[in-house]
Amino acid sequence: MIQISFNHDIANHEGSAPSSDFFADEDIRKAFSYSFDYDTFLGDVIDNRGQQPRGPIPEGLLGYNANGSQYSYNPDMAEFHFKEAGVWDDGFTVKAYYNLGNDIRLNALLLLEEGLEEINPKFDLVVQGLEWPLFLDKLASREVPLFMLGWGADYADPHNFAHPFLHGTEGYYASILGFQYDDIDDLIMEAAAEQDTFQRQQMYYEIAELEHEKALHIWVYQPLGYKIMKDWVNGWYYNPIHGTLYYSLSL
Repeated sequence: MIQISFNHDIANHEGSAPSSDFFADEDIRKAFSYSFDYDTFLGDVIDNRGQQPRGPIPEGLLGYNANGSQYSYNPDMAEFHFKEAGVWDDGFTVKAYYNLGNDIRLNALLLLEEGLEEINPKFDLVVQGLEWPLFLDKLASREVPLFMLGWGADYADPHNFAHPFLHGTEGYYASILGFQYDDIDDLIMEAAAEQDTFQRQQMYYEIAELEHEKALHIWVYQPLGYKIMKDWVNGWYYNPIHGTLYYSLSL
C-alpha cells in the first residue's frame, strides 16, 4: 500500500508549513484528498499497474471492502473544505518530501502540487527529495509535514495494516504523524481479538470508514506486480508475503 500522509504535529515547522498543527485540521486533510488526481496517477504515472485503495486494508485480505468509501479528484469539494479551514484567501506554502530516486513518488507529489495550484494559485506545495537516511531521520523527528511512503505486510492479516497505519499509541505511522483517535484505536484492538470471521470483517469495514471520515492518509495505490518466466518453469506459486521461493522451482 502506497500513501501520502499528513503530519498532525510538525516539529520545527517554520519554513515548511504554516503551523505545527496545519494538518490537524480535518478540512485541510479532506481538501488535500480531493486535490489529488487519482485517475491520472494510475493511468499516466504507473501505467495502470495498480489500483486506488479503499482505505488501509488491501484487496486480498479479510476486511477489504470493494464498496468502501474513497476520495476522488474533485476541485469543487477541495475548494469547499479549504474555505471551511479558512485558508482560501491567504493561501499557504507546505513542503512535501519523498525518498530521493523514487520517481513514482516524485511524480505523485508533483501531481498533487499541480492539483492544488490549479485549485488556487495561492496554494504552494514544494516537493523535495531526501536521501533515504535523512528522510528516515526527519520522519522520526516529525519534521516532515507531508510525505509519500508505503507499507508492506509482515504477515497476511488485516491487523498488520490497520495497526501500523492508524493505531495512535502503538502504530508506526501515528508515531511519526502525531495523531490519536480513541474510536479507531479501540476498534483496531477489538477486531484483532474477535474470533468470528464475519464480525471481524465488519469491524475492518468500520475502521476503514472511520479513517475515511477523518482523511488521515491519501490512499494512492495498491501496486500490481508481474512475474514473467518460461513455460518450462515448474513449482512456482503466488506468495503475496515472501515473493518467489526459489527452492520450490524446478525445470
